[in-house]
Amino acid sequence: MSLPCLLALILALSPSAQAEDVQLTTSDGVQLHAVYEPVQGTTRGVLLVHGERRTANDWKFLAAKINHAGFSTLAVNLRGHGESTSAAPPPLGDENYQAMVADVQAGLQWLRDHGTDDISLVGADVGANLALAAGSAVTDTSNIVLLSPGLKIHGIRADVALKAWDERPVLFVVSTGDHYSAKSALLLDAQARGPKHMEIYTGAGKGATMLNREPACEGLVLSWLLGTHELATGQAATQAGPTIQENSEVMQTDGPSIGDVLKDQ
Repeated sequence: MSLPCLLALILALSPSAQAEDVQLTTSDGVQLHAVYEPVQGTTRGVLLVHGERRTANDWKFLAAKINHAGFSTLAVNLRGHGESTSAAPPPLGDENYQAMVADVQAGLQWLRDHGTDDISLVGADVGANLALAAGSAVTDTSNIVLLSPGLKIHGIRADVALKAWDERPVLFVVSTGDHYSAKSALLLDAQARGPKHMEIYTGAGKGATMLNREPACEGLVLSWLLGTHELATGQAATQAGPTIQENSEVMQTDGPSIGDVLKDQ
């Protein structure tokens, strides 16, 4: 059976979820709003972490497809975003974003408390770095999807977290228009030690925007979470799409260049 037919069958047979607005409290006392969509009879869950100046609403359509595939989902609004409170007045600085690792940890704990013992993560932009940082520190996170990660975003080092992620599967998805994330993903993909795949789209935007601009992106994410990606590609790790210019010294993030970050190792 082809992958499109398999995914269509899963969507048709799997139970639908009912979204619930829930409140989470982080280890440092911040109140977070999240959207929880449980699926009865499963212990598998996916934590969805949005990007900078975005909200949990970015995941609405992807979450529905993940639910139909048999995973419960929790889409959390990071502190200072959406309906979540903030521990600091805007604009948020690097230290505020670094504290958001606790927001992802609170989401992981929520899923555990509600019967999930096999957790995957999907993160976008700074949410990708946060998901990797929090997920790499625990053992019940089994899979991760990184949409437009950066080597270093607001001080959150993806390369350091990836070492702790060890041999667990990781999917990198980037677009050529987002040069820093594309270059970062090339470097991170070379460091990843477990099953991996990097997909490079053309002009698809950044973070969760790629889910809307690139028709194949949702299916790729879903097949990766389901573990069926090898059925489509025949291999676990490939370089796809156009190449990225290898000029690390001019690639900039919110601070130092990629070259400067690597020198810090």
